[in-house]
Amino acid sequence: MDKLKLSANFTLKGYWWLPNKAVNKIPGELKFCKDNGLVLELNGALGQLGRPIATADIILGVTPNGKHITLVNCQEYGFSMSFPGYQTENYMPQQLIHGYHFNSLSEIRFKRFYIKFNHLNDWIDETGFKNYETNFKNGDTSLEYSRPSEKVLYRNKSYKILLQHNIIRPAFITVNTSTIQFDEEKYIVIEFKNRVSIDRYLQVIYIIKNFISLATSQIIVPLEINATVFTKPKNNSMFDPVLINLIYKMRFWGVDEKKKIDYRDQLFTYSDVKDNLNQYLSNWIDTFERFETVHELYFSIINNPKLYLTTKFLNSIYALESYHRQVTLIDENLRQRLEKIISNHKKIKTLFIKNNKHFLDKVIITRNYYTHYDKKKKKKALKGLDLYNVTQRLMLLLEVCFLSELGIPDKTIRAIYIKKERHKI
Repeated sequence: MDKLKLSANFTLKGYWWLPNKAVNKIPGELKFCKDNGLVLELNGALGQLGRPIATADIILGVTPNGKHITLVNCQEYGFSMSFPGYQTENYMPQQLIHGYHFNSLSEIRFKRFYIKFNHLNDWIDETGFKNYETNFKNGDTSLEYSRPSEKVLYRNKSYKILLQHNIIRPAFITVNTSTIQFDEEKYIVIEFKNRVSIDRYLQVIYIIKNFISLATSQIIVPLEINATVFTKPKNNSMFDPVLINLIYKMRFWGVDEKKKIDYRDQLFTYSDVKDNLNQYLSNWIDTFERFETVHELYFSIINNPKLYLTTKFLNSIYALESYHRQVTLIDENLRQRLEKIISNHKKIKTLFIKNNKHFLDKVIITRNYYTHYDKKKKKKALKGLDLYNVTQRLMLLLEVCFLSELGIPDKTIRAIYIKKERHKI
């Protein structure tokens, strides 16, 4: 089956109908734009003449090459009629399942999802390629590939998160072959003990996406989401696996799929944390709701590189305030909150904050100016490169808080910062 990608626009022609109403199949096109989502344009009517269906839980379809389509939670957003002529209808589905027919929302349950994230290959700094050798005397070259076994990264009572490696290789090699390309792709696999809804999977995907974004300091999005459905053919006791694709609207602004990131540009790589990754992921998942507002503010900066500098500065301040409020449950002013956060991480803060009082004075004055726009404070408020440098230090302080909540000791955090030279601003 040709896989559909969340990062690529496409159009699918086909026939479309409501469950249990296959006699009324309507020709039309399903269009996907990665920035605007899904639109189904029908040359006919699923509903009655002049009365289109306002919402449809499920719309089924089939493409000219026989691929089954399930459209989920479809909202009507326009129709037209003309005499002479015929009625047309447009629908906006929330999700597309490519490869299988589900007749109701209650049927849409899965046990195993496979997600390909951008930069996952960069973050997982392990590979199955090995023993690359070249004999410079005779030109002989050899390379081995051994596919790594599936690894469990995290496990709880409901589900587990695994790492899977796949190799993309030529289907065959002929005597005329002059170029051979092998690509290793890495997938995060989410496997529940019991079948659960797509929305439950998307919750876990969102949490994992943010964890990898923290690790890589990059915008992270799922490029491809697949799942397995097991069907039981007639007169056959065996279940056949069917691979499906899930498509829905995602935000891809600022995402460069071809961009590669060096390990030195990442906060931490897989190798840096793999020995205790189960515990770190457990802490990240367990505290997700508690620090949800903090995460939203931090990732609003990571995910919006074109955000105004003053907004980045203020969001980093709000995030640190929210973090301290959640940790201490004490009502204090900004200076007191920042002083206590810095005091809790003395060994690390010295890498990027040399003078506490000078730093805090600048932060407080600048925050007050950009919050209240008091003209008396304008001259002392930071601007330009100075504002950028302070914002970067606040982001580093936030990262230290996140790493500490993961359970990483300050000594290890300091070593990570020194190794990556991350503290140098």
